[in-house]
Amino acid sequence: MLFSHISDTHLGLQQYGLEEREQDVYDSFNQAINISIKDHVDFVIFAGDIFHTPNP
Repeated sequence: MLFSHISDTHLGLQQYGLEEREQDVYDSFNQAINISIKDHVDFVIFAGDIFHTPNP
């Protein structure tokens, strides 16, 4: 059984107030999801904060 463990992506985070840091967060999340799809994982465990703010 193959699984992917992803945590604390904090989507929406604009680290240091820079828009490119926010894009880095989205790019990393997309990469993790794409690898999970490519590798045909059986399930994904997501721990921690998906979004940076409570009301995305």
